[in-house]
Amino acid sequence: MAPTRVPLTQRFVDFKTGLDVNYTGPAPADMAAAFRKFLDVVEPFEQYLLPGYWNFPNPGQIPADLLLPFSQFVKKHGIEAAVPLAFQITAFGAGDFDTALTLYVLSAFNQPLIRFALGNATLFVPSSRRNLEVYEAIQLRLGDRVLYNTTVVQSDRKPHSHTLRVRNNVSGACTVIQAKKLLLSIEPTTANMQPFNLDGRESGVFNKFSYQNVHVGLVSHPSLPVGVSLVNTPPAAANGNYWEVVKPNFNIRFDHMGFNSANWRVMVVANTTLSVSEAQGLVRTNLATFISAGTVSPGDANTMQVKAWSNHGSMHAHFSANEVRTGLIQRLYGLQGHKGTWWTGGAWSQQFQSILWAYDDVLLSKMFP
Repeated sequence: MAPTRVPLTQRFVDFKTGLDVNYTGPAPADMAAAFRKFLDVVEPFEQYLLPGYWNFPNPGQIPADLLLPFSQFVKKHGIEAAVPLAFQITAFGAGDFDTALTLYVLSAFNQPLIRFALGNATLFVPSSRRNLEVYEAIQLRLGDRVLYNTTVVQSDRKPHSHTLRVRNNVSGACTVIQAKKLLLSIEPTTANMQPFNLDGRESGVFNKFSYQNVHVGLVSHPSLPVGVSLVNTPPAAANGNYWEVVKPNFNIRFDHMGFNSANWRVMVVANTTLSVSEAQGLVRTNLATFISAGTVSPGDANTMQVKAWSNHGSMHAHFSANEVRTGLIQRLYGLQGHKGTWWTGGAWSQQFQSILWAYDDVLLSKMFP
């Protein structure tokens, strides 16, 4: 079934001042033309990026466009009219559009998504409209072979055998797991890797990663307007300056959840670690600014309720251009099978689950030839 969204009225607001911005987005024809050109330029790169970097070019053969800061790429190809939609959909992936490499913008707004923006592809959801259904089906199939709500606290990784000590986060009970091969799907941050005793080859690659820090939540407050999306828009974006977008740390928007909901969705993006309290504080400060400026109804921002919150933590792992030029992606993929350990997840491909499943199909064929 094709997904549906409740239509919202967009209001463009400078979240720093709380004032409305006189912003008009690109005309549909201009935006479509920009996306067509965007796709024409990046479609040849799809073989290097999807469903992973298995075929990424060796140093000296990498297309120059992939390592351009996205701002330079956009200006080079004259696709400014594509920026607003690309940013609205995936800014949480690229973070700062000024400095993010085109390579990593494409990991957040890839060729299939560009085709979707052009109307040349379709997205689907379960007929129940519950994306969780697919994971529930997997859970049912795996049964008691999965240990839930547990953490690896110690490991002994060897080329052909692994011993892991796993602690239940509720009961504290520990289980020992022994396996011939190990597949890790967690983000390879320093904190996550602590129990796995990385060797110098592994840490020499993982320590080069930088990340985006992402929070999402549902909040409620009577001052927030029903049926409206308040979009974080810098004043410089007025007068057709489509390139001008907000930079981290930011809350990208307040989206009403539609119908009779009393909730608004928020998303906070940061370049560095941002705690839950700091992220929620940023959202509350934005609301207080709206109220002070008279952009929304009067009220006390301190009474804002947080109905749900998720700290996605470090996401969208990326290397610098110089590191990619020296072959770091090849070194990353050279870790597959090293010490009998295999790797999947966003650091190895993209954050989109359907693409990761395709990546895993390739990976499993290499794990079990």
